[in-house]
Amino acid sequence: MLVSRYIIKQIILLDSFDKKLQIKVPVPTPILATKIYIPPKRDEFVSRPHLVERLYAGLHRKLTLISAPAGFGKTSLLSEWIASSRSAGSSHSFKFAWLSLDEHDNDLIRFWTYLIA
Repeated sequence: MLVSRYIIKQIILLDSFDKKLQIKVPVPTPILATKIYIPPKRDEFVSRPHLVERLYAGLHRKLTLISAPAGFGKTSLLSEWIASSRSAGSSHSFKFAWLSLDEHDNDLIRFWTYLIA
């Protein structure tokens, strides 16, 4: 699913007298909804409550880094954590944002477009 967003790129032109002319032009930037979609918790997932509690304990820190090889359940763990915080009766209530990155996101304008979206 593509969502249209517009960002402004600044174009600087030189006129015949070498005077800078600045023109702001809207440039469409497609947003892939799947990159900002929070994956749901799967039923066949093996619950890891001790790791979820460690994530809750890290909320008072500036950064919590989850690092593991591909297929070790990083996304599943975060999905479980988000689902547990949104469940009825949860004492933990906070907002989440999700941004999936890949090698093509090494462009500053593209990165900020997704982060702001």
